[in-house]
Amino acid sequence: MDNNRLDQLFNEAKNQAPKASFDKTKERFISSLKNRGGATSSNQLINSNLLKIILIMTSSIAIIGISLFIWNKAPNNKISKKEDFNNSNNPLIEKVENIKVGEITPHIKEDIKTINLDNVYLNTVNEFILKKEIINQSIKELAKKENEIQEEYKFPTLTTEEREATVRQKKLMLKKLAKKDKKTYAFIPSGKYNDIQINAFYMQTTEVSVLEYRTFLFDLLMQDRKEEFLIAKPDQEQWTNIMGAYTQPLTEHYFSHPAYNNYPVNNISREGAVMYCNWLKDELLKSGLLKKNETISNVRIPNLYEWMYAALGGQEKSPYPWGGPYVRNSKGCYLANFKPGKDTSLTCDSWNKLKGVSSNDSMAKFVQTLDDARLPKINENPYSDDGGLFTVNVSSYNPNGYGLFCMSGNIAEMVFDDKTQQLMAKGGSWMSPSYELQINTEGTHVGETGPMVDVGFRVVISYLEEKQKNFEPVGMIKIKTGLYMDKGEITNFQYNEYLSWLKVKYGETSKQYRSQIPDTTVWSNYLKYNVPYDSLYLRHPAYNNYPVVGISYQQATGFCEWRTNYLKEYLKNTSNHDYPTSFKFRLPTKEEYENIAGIGYSQKTAKEIANKHKDEPTANFKRNKEDLKENANNLDLDVTAPVLSYWPNAYGVYNLLGNVAEMTDKKGVAKGGSWIHSSQEVNINKDFNYQKPECWLGFRSIYEVTED
Repeated sequence: MDNNRLDQLFNEAKNQAPKASFDKTKERFISSLKNRGGATSSNQLINSNLLKIILIMTSSIAIIGISLFIWNKAPNNKISKKEDFNNSNNPLIEKVENIKVGEITPHIKEDIKTINLDNVYLNTVNEFILKKEIINQSIKELAKKENEIQEEYKFPTLTTEEREATVRQKKLMLKKLAKKDKKTYAFIPSGKYNDIQINAFYMQTTEVSVLEYRTFLFDLLMQDRKEEFLIAKPDQEQWTNIMGAYTQPLTEHYFSHPAYNNYPVNNISREGAVMYCNWLKDELLKSGLLKKNETISNVRIPNLYEWMYAALGGQEKSPYPWGGPYVRNSKGCYLANFKPGKDTSLTCDSWNKLKGVSSNDSMAKFVQTLDDARLPKINENPYSDDGGLFTVNVSSYNPNGYGLFCMSGNIAEMVFDDKTQQLMAKGGSWMSPSYELQINTEGTHVGETGPMVDVGFRVVISYLEEKQKNFEPVGMIKIKTGLYMDKGEITNFQYNEYLSWLKVKYGETSKQYRSQIPDTTVWSNYLKYNVPYDSLYLRHPAYNNYPVVGISYQQATGFCEWRTNYLKEYLKNTSNHDYPTSFKFRLPTKEEYENIAGIGYSQKTAKEIANKHKDEPTANFKRNKEDLKENANNLDLDVTAPVLSYWPNAYGVYNLLGNVAEMTDKKGVAKGGSWIHSSQEVNINKDFNYQKPECWLGFRSIYEVTED
């Protein structure tokens, strides 16, 4: 083969846009031929040349194929200089950075991963090398953007049929609410539960269903209230998180498939339930379904004693809503949807076999449980023994005396404990043992407000004819409209609640917690034997109702701020629109303190003091300035007295003079005097100055409504 033929082959290869320089390949090839001048025969030379030509053509075709593939994937923009590739205005880089996530198909991603970019060349006007790190950086940025977009929630797109169905169902729900439809809302008459007075109210006869809650969510979407939708939507992943992978069908279908329309809604947060209650009331007020001048009382979650009172169904005493001590009727049918057999005791001989059953009888393989269930000894899944594997229809089983379905079992129901100010669940669920179904059993999920697979809710409506009481903060006395004062000084118990909250939220070693701990060594300045007070006064239960001392001005204002935020959260969760929306706790001004303290006793109290209690001390002052132990009080106290000691003034406020001096909103100024001051030292207008925490210094709060 002569050199002309070789030139022809190389020219043909060059016209196919190779990735490497063929001229260099040609030179190396010719050089190798010259170096083999000593070959023994022309046939060997021809065979060798043919083999090399085949290898060259194969390599050329492979390089051309890779070049065409990369060229097709790359933008059509041409780059004139290698140096310009790193330029931020480079059209190729700009094109790569602007690729939308949807355009990065899986096979392209795999192509980018598998191609060895170190060996890839692009032949444009001038040859340049595509830098690997630039492409890799672009890929990382695109992947990050893709993840962010995928993480963003995709709101459902409602079809025309879904919108029309939502409008129909919403109107039906509002009609039933407006008319207090007896099948949907049972009237619960007023009465007493354990000596607690219960006012009349209406309660939904069933738990809130999937259909009802879905109508609420779809209506939020139709009103473009997407932020509320995100808060209220159920977390259906709880099914598999709690129960395992076999409940994946429930995760996918429980809230969306029509088969579950009349099943109880679950996996929703406390905030979502409150939003549903607010939505029901607000939409009814806008609907025009109410009569002229008619209104609707609060739609809300029931409180603890309302729920237990309603669960009794008019019975005086009963462990269960259906009455009687058993979870099955005389025919052996279960009366609720729970988890029978949870209390099985296979180690106790008395339960290992049924009465009258011989060892060779087929029933010998069964056991009697503490909740009167007969179950196989090998019982891996007792949930279905009562007929319901998970939840069941909200109107299953027989209603109680008030017409309320599933007050025990099926789904545990949110209630609010007014005393502890915490959310809990009552009634038990399909996951509960029988004792959790009892009305008086302590609530479960105490303090939990997030979505739970075994918790739902039902709504109550205050009785329309019942007059709404004006809101009054607990432990405070009304001075005038929108202004209240603590009945007594802030106690050790109240302040320890504040410390406990900080400890739980921020941790025991946190600055937020430790900076608010009172100085317990303040007693040493006034008492020779101060050890018991240093170690016991703040924490010991015996001093719970004594005024907190050793407090700085910053700690007192921090307590007031926490008290404000805590009460706002409580009022928000009760779903009561009659509560004030804007208020705060703060320290009193000097003028407020002087005016409230200056009112004196009521005529009745003054007369009683002058006659029946003549010559008895009326406040906790020091009688003898030289002897701190000789106090002018009838409680034989060395230091402070309980905050509600002696007699209240005409407003009903205690110890505005004596016991502990009290901070005002002006830092360093206190009013009222204390147990270290004599009555001659104290008058209403006198200021007591302080620079640090003291054993004679405390505080109380003012509650002020700033807007109504």
